[in-house]
Amino acid sequence: MKTILMIMILLLLGVCGRTSAQTWVDMQFVLLSNNGSTYSVKAQIKTNSAIARLGSSNFVFTFNDADLSFPMSPTSGVDYSFAPLITTNLTYFGYSLTRNTSSEISIDITYLGTGTGTVVGQSWVDLITFNFSVLDANGFSNLQWDTDPTVSTVYGDSLTAAQWNFGTWSDLNTSPLPVELISFSGYDRGDRVHLHWETATEFENYGFEIQRQEEGEEWTAIGFVPGKGTVNYPVIYDWDDMLEGLLRPPAYQDKLRYRLRQIDRDGTDDLSPVIEVAMNAAAEHMQLDVYPNPCVNNTTVACALRQDEVVTLTVHDAAGREVQRVLDARQLHAGSHVFDLPTDALTNGMYVLRLLAGGRAYVEHFAVVR
Repeated sequence: MKTILMIMILLLLGVCGRTSAQTWVDMQFVLLSNNGSTYSVKAQIKTNSAIARLGSSNFVFTFNDADLSFPMSPTSGVDYSFAPLITTNLTYFGYSLTRNTSSEISIDITYLGTGTGTVVGQSWVDLITFNFSVLDANGFSNLQWDTDPTVSTVYGDSLTAAQWNFGTWSDLNTSPLPVELISFSGYDRGDRVHLHWETATEFENYGFEIQRQEEGEEWTAIGFVPGKGTVNYPVIYDWDDMLEGLLRPPAYQDKLRYRLRQIDRDGTDDLSPVIEVAMNAAAEHMQLDVYPNPCVNNTTVACALRQDEVVTLTVHDAAGREVQRVLDARQLHAGSHVFDLPTDALTNGMYVLRLLAGGRAYVEHFAVVR
């Protein structure tokens, strides 16, 4: 039976005198990436108080060294990285990470006792990022903070100390997603429909079954493209549907729908988003959509182009500032396209998706809600 990762955190914070007030602190690990060999997570913290300030702290946790590996002499910037709120704050005397034993790591942050320190409030604050090596790709990390109600102290906004109790915890495993599909497109070429898709990484990817649907009919498998197995680099796929086996001739089709059934080597599968390809005529108008909406950490952008265009796709906040660039002057063919849009770096609120094509701008609003 695999060792369960137990995470213990001891917050030793500068004090000016205790009060009886209690502030709950919630801690979590967030998965950043996992390609089957490298497992990258970041540790975050938040409180139920409007404003608290992190003082001198010592974080100690153990990890499952049966499924994960971490160097005995870790290198900053490679094996771990402290968050900018720690590294750029001049009120901290120092910060370091030490590998204590085969399965224990200690993180030390020293507060000078002056200045503002790092503000910890009701939104998640990044502390540190870890890069583990995966020993068992099918293992379980069960990364979780210890919920033992150990009480420590933290500065309040008035620089008086308040008690902290541990709150919720998070759970992750080491199994990577089989395939990270970042785009899927299709367009009518008269005698055929050309499909194009891209993956960012692949793990044990057997391949893609291509499925087609006529209006009012069932999905039908029309082809198969082998995958690349396990790779840590982007892969581009192209495939032509020669329009064979249709229940109605191509000239009588208004549109065809396509999706990919990605199959792992162990037989498990996953379906891609659906794209629609307008047949025999260009799309009547530009189409832009975001789904799901509202979203949490990820959403999908769908667009349909009347003709081949150079496209720029950007995300803007409520004040109009560009906060993310999805496509940068990229040539796209006429037809239907879908793109993955990670939103985990965006805070809660309303955003505007802006597509610039052919000298015209098209917008769609979406919300991030956690």
